[in-house]
Amino acid sequence: MTTSSSTSSTKNRPLILAKQHDQKGEYKKASRLYRLAGEYAFASYENDIAQSCFSRALELTPDAQFEARYSLMFWLERIYTLTGQLERRSQNLTALAAMADALDRDKKRAEVAARLALYKLDNGDNQDVISIVRLAVRIAQTASATAAEAALNLTWGRALQRLTEFDAAQQRLQRALSLAKEHDLPELEADSYRYLGVVCEENGRYPQAKSLYKQALALYETTHNRRGQSNMLNNLGKIAYDQGEYTAALRYWDHAITSYFEIGDKPGRCRVLINQSAIRLNLGDYDQAKIHNDAALKLSREIGLRFGECLSLINLGLIHHYLTDQEAAILYANQALSLSVEMGSKRLEGFAHQTLGNMLRIGEQYGEAADHFWEAVAIWHEMEQPALLMESEAGLADVALATGELAEAMVHIESIFDKLNSIANLDGAESPFTVYLICHNVLAATKDARANKILHQAHKLLTERANAIIDDNARTLFLKKVKSHRQIIELFASLILN
Repeated sequence: MTTSSSTSSTKNRPLILAKQHDQKGEYKKASRLYRLAGEYAFASYENDIAQSCFSRALELTPDAQFEARYSLMFWLERIYTLTGQLERRSQNLTALAAMADALDRDKKRAEVAARLALYKLDNGDNQDVISIVRLAVRIAQTASATAAEAALNLTWGRALQRLTEFDAAQQRLQRALSLAKEHDLPELEADSYRYLGVVCEENGRYPQAKSLYKQALALYETTHNRRGQSNMLNNLGKIAYDQGEYTAALRYWDHAITSYFEIGDKPGRCRVLINQSAIRLNLGDYDQAKIHNDAALKLSREIGLRFGECLSLINLGLIHHYLTDQEAAILYANQALSLSVEMGSKRLEGFAHQTLGNMLRIGEQYGEAADHFWEAVAIWHEMEQPALLMESEAGLADVALATGELAEAMVHIESIFDKLNSIANLDGAESPFTVYLICHNVLAATKDARANKILHQAHKLLTERANAIIDDNARTLFLKKVKSHRQIIELFASLILN
């Protein structure tokens, strides 16, 4: 908990002793004890106290003591990262790099490069990350800096994953895992399992992702790493959400955000807020979605988490879209598209195009809508994301239906049907019931016998997911507030009556 309460300070005996020596002018002793107090506070997730202790220790450490100053600055880098102090983090990294050069130690250079790469990753500069780590890995290998080499490969893999180069990402993450296991680095081993799980999850391999997450969680629990455990709650919530298990996802994320608050992890809190906004959108609770998203957007900008900012802008566009403020919706979605292109994130670019396509389709701007859907189709095809690809194809089918091009609409529907059998319940799609609804509408318009079958399938899945939502109010919103859900229920009722 990030607090400077008297209770926390009383428990931290080194801090009391450090202050006593400081008051007496015994600065060398005070500096040593401030460092110990900072480490104690950091381990207790008291980030404010830890930062204060390390900062005071640094003030009391002579400029000529490079090793001691480097170590204290490295501690501060970890705190600045967790608490989202963007400007201080940038300045401290610059100073750390200069200190590593002054020490003329390649091991230190590799350690700083690993932290700089992580900073660039948080800022969405994925290509810069790769440029940094490609050189730094060689330096780490030359200096036998195994921990730094593992950390560099981990960040390299994460950047490649964000650039949707999944095979290359998996290779780098496996390298990080091998180094961590071989040299007994449990935190890096757990992190490697976690991000290998993310690669599997983003490719719809949910059983493998769960297995990897469980291996990561076991290591985090063994090492009493609350931050890692919180990350796993977030990741497990995402899998539950992708598979339509909304109650489970909400529980995971409620626990995760509480934990992130307690340990003062702002990037983690931002990620959960984005996820909570997304699930509330799918549940039809647009007011609550906006509350979560406004907090996420503000926090992501405060801490420089551009990936989070882009997702928040997409969600904000969707919120305004569902609240029928189309001008604002398109504005935010276009901002997200520009940011995604600037970051080089194909996945976010695909989501932005898909979002704009849906908005313009509803606004009957069919030509522009189709262009965005085609852009999304190209991205999802290249990334081998069949569930997301079907959503974009459904958008194209709906545009063709609206413009009287029934033959073209059926081409897209047949393409969707070719994939439906291989993806259970459209897991991984953002709006699976919109896909089912559009398929039904096109098939019904062409008097295809499969129309009733797909409607039955959609209604069955919708009912199952609704029944799994424990909260009565949330279940009602899910069934009545979300337009595609409501239309499926109405169409099915009409079918039964006839």
